Amino acid sequence: MPQPTIEILICTIDNRIDAALRVPIAPLPNVRYLVCWQQTNQVALNQQGRAVSLREDVRIHSWNGCGLSANRNEALAQASGDFLLIADDDEILQADQLEGLATILTDHPQSTDIFLLRMQRPDGSFPKPYPSTPFRYPHCPHGYYPSSWEILIRRSSLPRLPRFDVRFGLGSERLACGEEEVFIHQAFSSGAQITFIPHTIVSIPSSTTGDLFLQSVAVRRSKGAVLTLIHGTLGAFLRCLYFARLVHRQHPEYTWRKCYNYLRDMLDGIRYIRATQ
Repeated sequence: MPQPTIEILICTIDNRIDAALRVPIAPLPNVRYLVCWQQTNQVALNQQGRAVSLREDVRIHSWNGCGLSANRNEALAQASGDFLLIADDDEILQADQLEGLATILTDHPQSTDIFLLRMQRPDGSFPKPYPSTPFRYPHCPHGYYPSSWEILIRRSSLPRLPRFDVRFGLGSERLACGEEEVFIHQAFSSGAQITFIPHTIVSIPSSTTGDLFLQSVAVRRSKGAVLTLIHGTLGAFLRCLYFARLVHRQHPEYTWRKCYNYLRDMLDGIRYIRATQ
């Protein structure tokens, strides 16, 4: 059986095109790249972009828009590979990881619509707990949550899958992150089969937007909003209360007033989702 094609969807914006074009590694059989270049103004392709786009395995699709979730939806619409790997413009890919993934996909049942993989930090450590054996979503181990860089989609499943919620993600009006958790939850609710495989696929920067809960109001709002879509208003409210108390327990130097402010921001996320549904 021939190996399936894996298309890596690299989403970028404006002058981040230079970083995006550094992500593709040396050509590999059955691996190709789609650089989805979101332009908030008219930006011409530079010389580097023209040179890299001459590679047969790299396509550049430019369009006018705003927001990371919208860009990912555009990339999904333009994709043509058998399997589509969501990517950002600052990832580190390795040939052996991609080649190993192609072999896994060849042997995996056709019933799986979305695969969840592993990511690691540049030092080789993992940013969250991963089990050593596969599992089916939503039967996740404690502390696990999906991240966008880990999502691999079977393209033939796209017609029955949701798209990324444009209220979430970088460039959105109020919610800085959480789009991948909402996407996976909505995909499962629509009947998609989602499987975690303990295969490392990418290295990421040492910190991400979602790690900035204590520093960012928009990240805290996002948590409340994500919990609302997954657990409903009451379930989200109770979880926000628990999380604010957990922050105080883990950071006793924070006053209850500060933790109340964190709770207020999460509740703002709940209200925002209720107002925009």
